[in-house]
Amino acid sequence: MGVAHIDFIRFLAQTDDETSKGMLGSTSKPLYAKAISVVQSPGMGKSRMMTEVGRAAFTLPICLRHPEDLGYPPADDAV
Repeated sequence: MGVAHIDFIRFLAQTDDETSKGMLGSTSKPLYAKAISVVQSPGMGKSRMMTEVGRAAFTLPICLRHPEDLGYPPADDAV
């Protein structure tokens, strides 16, 4: 297994720090939520990376795929 989850956690910490200090993006636009989308091609390890991130930090993984679409993980259609 690689270190993508460790790099992702570092990125989250850095982004949180920059956001708290008002250094992220344009200061003229308000920040509505601290949220990050993980977008990659199928089979590239998104779910596995988030599982490993969840072992070290609180995560709320949501799969916004259409409920009738095939794939893993299955859609969280109740969301």
